[in-house]
Amino acid sequence: MKKMLIVGDLHCGHLDSITPPQYWNKYTSKMVKDLWYWYKKSLNKVGEVDLAYLGGDLIDGAGAKSGSTELISADLIEQTKIAIECINQIKTKRYKAVRGTNYHTSDQHSQMEDVIMSEFGGDILDIQEFTLDGIAIQGRHHCGSSSIPYSISGPLFKEAYLNNVEKNRDLYIRSHTHKFCQLNNGIFQALTSPCLQLSSAFGRKRCLGNNISIGMVLITVDKGRIMSIEPILYSQNESKSKLIYK
Repeated sequence: MKKMLIVGDLHCGHLDSITPPQYWNKYTSKMVKDLWYWYKKSLNKVGEVDLAYLGGDLIDGAGAKSGSTELISADLIEQTKIAIECINQIKTKRYKAVRGTNYHTSDQHSQMEDVIMSEFGGDILDIQEFTLDGIAIQGRHHCGSSSIPYSISGPLFKEAYLNNVEKNRDLYIRSHTHKFCQLNNGIFQALTSPCLQLSSAFGRKRCLGNNISIGMVLITVDKGRIMSIEPILYSQNESKSKLIYK
Protein backbone atom coordinates (compact mmCIF):
# COMPACT_ATOMS: atom_id res chain seq x y z
CA MET A 1 0.00 0.00 0.00
CA LYS A 2 1.30 3.45 -0.97
CA LYS A 3 0.22 6.96 -0.03
CA MET A 4 0.57 10.09 -2.15
CA LEU A 5 -0.11 13.62 -0.91
CA ILE A 6 -1.13 16.21 -3.51
CA VAL A 7 -0.37 19.85 -2.72
CA GLY A 8 -0.71 22.56 -5.34
CA ASP A 9 -1.19 26.27 -6.00
CA LEU A 10 0.64 27.43 -2.87
CA HIS A 11 1.33 30.90 -4.37
CA CYS A 12 3.99 31.49 -1.75
CA GLY A 13 4.94 35.14 -1.37
CA HIS A 14 1.34 36.35 -1.59
CA LEU A 15 -0.03 37.97 1.56
CA ASP A 16 -3.06 35.67 1.56
CA SER A 17 -1.23 32.42 0.87
CA ILE A 18 0.33 29.74 3.05
CA THR A 19 3.21 31.39 4.95
CA PRO A 20 5.56 30.07 7.65
CA PRO A 21 5.81 32.15 10.87
CA GLN A 22 9.32 33.47 10.15
CA TYR A 23 7.89 35.35 7.15
CA TRP A 24 4.92 36.91 8.94
CA ASN A 25 4.84 40.70 9.12
CA LYS A 26 2.48 43.43 10.29
CA TYR A 27 0.20 42.77 7.31
CA THR A 28 -0.18 39.04 8.02
CA SER A 29 -3.81 38.31 8.81
CA LYS A 30 -5.16 36.03 11.54
CA MET A 31 -6.57 33.75 8.87
CA VAL A 32 -3.16 33.31 7.20
CA LYS A 33 -1.72 32.39 10.60
CA ASP A 34 -4.62 30.01 11.19
CA LEU A 35 -4.03 28.44 7.76
CA TRP A 36 -0.43 27.72 8.71
CA TYR A 37 -1.42 26.05 12.00
CA TRP A 38 -4.08 24.03 10.17
CA TYR A 39 -1.51 22.98 7.54
CA LYS A 40 0.92 21.75 10.19
CA LYS A 41 -1.85 19.96 12.07
CA SER A 42 -3.11 18.30 8.89
CA LEU A 43 0.36 17.10 7.88
CA ASN A 44 0.94 15.68 11.35
CA LYS A 45 -2.29 13.71 11.07
CA VAL A 46 -1.44 12.47 7.56
CA GLY A 47 2.00 11.33 8.71
CA GLU A 48 4.66 10.04 6.35
CA VAL A 49 3.71 9.50 2.72
CA ASP A 50 5.48 7.61 -0.07
CA LEU A 51 5.24 10.50 -2.52
CA ALA A 52 4.58 14.23 -2.40
CA TYR A 53 3.09 15.46 -5.66
CA LEU A 54 3.35 19.23 -6.19
CA GLY A 55 0.83 20.61 -8.64
CA GLY A 56 2.52 23.85 -9.70
CA ASP A 57 2.24 27.58 -8.97
CA LEU A 58 4.39 27.06 -5.90
CA ILE A 59 5.18 30.80 -5.79
CA ASP A 60 3.09 33.83 -6.72
CA GLY A 61 5.61 35.76 -8.82
CA ALA A 62 6.43 39.43 -9.13
CA GLY A 63 2.78 40.53 -9.22
CA ALA A 64 3.17 42.80 -12.23
CA LYS A 65 -0.58 43.04 -12.84
CA SER A 66 -1.26 44.23 -9.28
CA GLY A 67 1.81 46.43 -8.88
CA SER A 68 3.22 43.92 -6.37
CA THR A 69 0.83 45.35 -3.76
CA GLU A 70 -0.40 41.92 -2.59
CA LEU A 71 3.01 40.42 -1.90
CA ILE A 72 5.12 39.74 1.15
CA SER A 73 8.06 40.20 -1.20
CA ALA A 74 8.38 40.62 -4.97
CA ASP A 75 11.79 38.94 -4.78
CA LEU A 76 11.38 35.51 -6.39
CA ILE A 77 14.31 34.15 -4.41
CA GLU A 78 12.54 35.11 -1.19
CA GLN A 79 9.32 33.52 -2.43
CA THR A 80 11.28 30.38 -3.30
CA LYS A 81 12.59 30.20 0.27
CA ILE A 82 9.03 30.45 1.58
CA ALA A 83 7.90 27.62 -0.72
CA ILE A 84 10.83 25.42 0.32
CA GLU A 85 9.94 25.89 3.99
CA CYS A 86 6.29 24.99 3.30
CA ILE A 87 7.15 21.87 1.30
CA ASN A 88 9.73 20.84 3.88
CA GLN A 89 6.88 20.26 6.36
CA ILE A 90 5.66 17.24 4.34
CA LYS A 91 6.94 13.95 5.72
CA THR A 92 8.29 12.16 2.65
CA LYS A 93 11.50 11.21 0.89
CA ARG A 94 10.17 11.33 -2.69
CA TYR A 95 8.88 14.30 -4.68
CA LYS A 96 7.36 14.85 -8.10
CA ALA A 97 6.18 18.18 -9.48
CA VAL A 98 4.70 19.83 -12.54
CA ARG A 99 5.51 23.37 -13.63
CA GLY A 100 2.85 26.00 -13.10
CA THR A 101 1.94 29.21 -14.89
CA ASN A 102 4.95 31.18 -16.16
CA TYR A 103 3.40 34.44 -14.94
CA HIS A 104 3.70 33.18 -11.38
CA THR A 105 6.76 30.96 -11.40
CA SER A 106 9.46 32.39 -13.66
CA ASP A 107 11.25 35.54 -14.71
CA GLN A 108 12.91 36.10 -18.07
CA HIS A 109 15.77 33.76 -17.28
CA SER A 110 14.85 31.27 -14.56
CA GLN A 111 12.22 28.67 -13.69
CA MET A 112 12.00 29.09 -9.93
CA GLU A 113 10.03 25.88 -9.44
CA ASP A 114 12.99 23.96 -10.87
CA VAL A 115 15.15 25.64 -8.22
CA ILE A 116 12.68 24.59 -5.52
CA MET A 117 12.66 20.97 -6.66
CA SER A 118 16.45 20.85 -6.80
CA GLU A 119 16.38 21.50 -3.05
CA PHE A 120 14.47 18.23 -2.54
CA GLY A 121 16.08 16.10 -5.23
CA GLY A 122 12.72 15.62 -6.95
CA ASP A 123 11.95 15.74 -10.64
CA ILE A 124 9.82 18.41 -12.27
CA LEU A 125 8.29 18.33 -15.75
CA ASP A 126 5.56 20.09 -17.69
CA ILE A 127 3.65 16.79 -17.77
CA GLN A 128 4.34 13.95 -15.36
CA GLU A 129 3.78 10.31 -16.33
CA PHE A 130 4.48 7.79 -13.59
CA THR A 131 3.16 4.76 -11.75
CA LEU A 132 2.55 4.29 -8.04
CA ASP A 133 2.05 0.72 -6.86
CA GLY A 134 0.64 -0.28 -10.24
CA ILE A 135 -1.52 2.84 -10.79
CA ALA A 136 -0.75 4.76 -14.01
CA ILE A 137 -0.90 8.50 -13.32
CA GLN A 138 -0.67 11.58 -15.49
CA GLY A 139 -0.19 15.00 -13.92
CA ARG A 140 -0.28 18.49 -15.38
CA HIS A 141 -0.91 21.93 -13.90
CA HIS A 142 -3.43 23.48 -16.23
CA CYS A 143 -7.09 22.58 -16.58
CA GLY A 144 -10.15 24.53 -17.62
CA SER A 145 -12.84 25.52 -15.14
CA SER A 146 -16.42 26.75 -14.96
CA SER A 147 -18.18 29.38 -12.86
CA ILE A 148 -21.35 27.26 -12.96
CA PRO A 149 -21.28 25.00 -9.86
CA TYR A 150 -22.88 21.97 -11.54
CA SER A 151 -20.51 22.25 -14.53
CA ILE A 152 -17.20 22.27 -12.65
CA SER A 153 -16.49 18.66 -13.58
CA GLY A 154 -17.01 19.26 -17.33
CA PRO A 155 -13.57 20.65 -18.23
CA LEU A 156 -11.88 18.03 -16.04
CA PHE A 157 -13.76 15.19 -17.71
CA LYS A 158 -12.90 16.54 -21.17
CA GLU A 159 -9.23 16.83 -20.21
CA ALA A 160 -9.07 13.27 -18.86
CA TYR A 161 -11.20 11.71 -21.60
CA LEU A 162 -9.19 13.18 -24.48
CA ASN A 163 -5.91 12.18 -22.86
CA ASN A 164 -7.23 8.68 -22.23
CA VAL A 165 -7.97 8.23 -25.94
CA GLU A 166 -4.24 8.63 -26.55
CA LYS A 167 -3.15 6.29 -23.74
CA ASN A 168 -5.02 4.53 -20.94
CA ARG A 169 -4.22 5.78 -17.47
CA ASP A 170 -5.87 5.16 -14.11
CA LEU A 171 -5.67 8.64 -12.61
CA TYR A 172 -5.40 12.20 -13.98
CA ILE A 173 -4.28 15.01 -11.67
CA ARG A 174 -4.78 18.66 -12.51
CA SER A 175 -4.50 21.88 -10.48
CA HIS A 176 -4.79 25.60 -11.46
CA THR A 177 -8.55 25.97 -10.83
CA HIS A 178 -8.26 26.35 -7.04
CA LYS A 179 -11.31 24.07 -6.79
CA PHE A 180 -11.38 20.46 -5.67
CA CYS A 181 -13.27 18.24 -8.09
CA GLN A 182 -13.23 14.45 -8.39
CA LEU A 183 -14.77 12.12 -10.94
CA ASN A 184 -14.84 8.40 -11.69
CA ASN A 185 -16.42 7.01 -14.86
CA GLY A 186 -15.45 3.40 -14.24
CA ILE A 187 -12.57 3.60 -16.73
CA PHE A 188 -10.39 6.28 -15.11
CA GLN A 189 -10.47 8.67 -12.19
CA ALA A 190 -9.54 12.36 -12.29
CA LEU A 191 -9.29 15.27 -9.92
CA THR A 192 -8.38 18.93 -9.66
CA SER A 193 -6.53 19.76 -6.46
CA PRO A 194 -7.44 22.47 -3.95
CA CYS A 195 -5.10 25.41 -3.37
CA LEU A 196 -3.33 26.90 -0.36
CA GLN A 197 -4.24 30.51 -1.10
CA LEU A 198 -7.09 32.19 0.74
CA SER A 199 -7.89 34.88 -1.81
CA SER A 200 -6.48 37.42 -4.26
CA ALA A 201 -7.60 40.68 -5.83
CA PHE A 202 -8.02 38.87 -9.15
CA GLY A 203 -10.29 36.27 -7.56
CA ARG A 204 -12.37 38.85 -5.70
CA LYS A 205 -12.91 40.91 -8.84
CA ARG A 206 -13.35 38.17 -11.43
CA CYS A 207 -14.76 35.07 -9.72
CA LEU A 208 -18.35 34.54 -8.65
CA GLY A 209 -18.81 33.76 -4.97
CA ASN A 210 -16.38 32.16 -2.59
CA ASN A 211 -16.19 28.83 -4.40
CA ILE A 212 -12.51 27.97 -4.02
CA SER A 213 -11.24 24.90 -2.16
CA ILE A 214 -8.32 25.23 0.23
CA GLY A 215 -6.35 22.20 1.31
CA MET A 216 -4.67 19.08 -0.06
CA VAL A 217 -5.55 15.56 -1.22
CA LEU A 218 -4.40 12.22 0.21
CA ILE A 219 -4.52 9.24 -2.15
CA THR A 220 -4.03 5.63 -1.07
CA VAL A 221 -3.32 2.93 -3.65
CA ASP A 222 -2.65 -0.78 -3.29
CA LYS A 223 -1.41 -3.19 -5.96
CA GLY A 224 -3.09 -1.53 -8.92
CA ARG A 225 -6.20 -0.32 -7.08
CA ILE A 226 -7.10 3.19 -5.95
CA MET A 227 -8.31 2.56 -2.42
CA SER A 228 -9.23 6.12 -1.47
CA ILE A 229 -9.07 9.75 -2.56
CA GLU A 230 -9.48 11.98 0.50
CA PRO A 231 -9.65 15.77 0.20
CA ILE A 232 -8.41 17.43 3.38
CA LEU A 233 -10.05 20.83 3.32
CA TYR A 234 -9.62 24.00 5.34
CA SER A 235 -12.79 25.83 6.27
CA GLN A 236 -12.61 29.62 6.23
CA ASN A 237 -15.78 29.68 8.35
CA GLU A 238 -14.16 28.00 11.35
CA SER A 239 -12.85 30.15 14.18
CA LYS A 240 -10.26 27.50 15.07
CA SER A 241 -8.17 25.17 12.94
CA LYS A 242 -9.63 21.72 12.48
CA LEU A 243 -9.49 18.89 9.97
CA ILE A 244 -12.46 18.57 7.70
CA TYR A 245 -12.72 15.46 5.54
CA LYS A 246 -15.25 15.42 2.74
